[in-house]
Amino acid sequence: MIKRIVIGVVIVVLLGAGAFYWFVIRDTPEKQLTLTKPSDTSGQSTDPAPASLDGTWKVRSEDPTRAGLRIKETFLGGVAEHTAVGRTSEVTGSLTLAGTKVTTGSFTVDLASLGYTDDPPGLDVASRAHAMQSAGLQTEQFPTTTFKLTKPIDLGETPKAGQTITKDATGQLTLHGVTKTITFSVDAQLIDDQIEIATSDPVPVQLADYDITPPVQGPVAKVSSTGDFEFLVRLDKG
Repeated sequence: MIKRIVIGVVIVVLLGAGAFYWFVIRDTPEKQLTLTKPSDTSGQSTDPAPASLDGTWKVRSEDPTRAGLRIKETFLGGVAEHTAVGRTSEVTGSLTLAGTKVTTGSFTVDLASLGYTDDPPGLDVASRAHAMQSAGLQTEQFPTTTFKLTKPIDLGETPKAGQTITKDATGQLTLHGVTKTITFSVDAQLIDDQIEIATSDPVPVQLADYDITPPVQGPVAKVSSTGDFEFLVRLDKG
């Protein structure tokens, strides 16, 4: 009898621990945005890259183009930590190539259209999007963020189709009405006669540098003072 009681208690404890993990501790944010793999596209071009990439390439504001942010939230009285992830395909912009150099580039993201798909226990992500209109990002007042390249990127050579090139991008990031010069790493490839560019890793941003006050509402006890932005964009020539 005692043995059965002990086994029963152990089972209850294990079930309770599993439920606590699933409904409180669990944090499974979406993976970071990266270049499309050949297996993820209907037919990656195997043809050699064109002899010249010269000209203007414009962003396609459709899949797989996406941009967004991620930031840590502590909630439920500090018991659990969660990664909030917001993304949008509302990205516009272009870049210009001459020879093997990216000479100009500018991209704008519509922050007001950010959608949140993470699933924190007890927290409605729709309310977060609404809260960001007047707090945090304050998208009613600052609906977009823009990155403008200020230093040419030398590719070194004309890339082959499917070849990944990793380079640093330096430019001005305008966020929340504040403009700062930043440098971060990007990956690029030619795929299906298009150019694809993605952040090599999510790029950290100190909120205070852009006069952003981390919002605290509802069950959220604290929002990290540092967030990350990331993007994956496809561009067509012309």
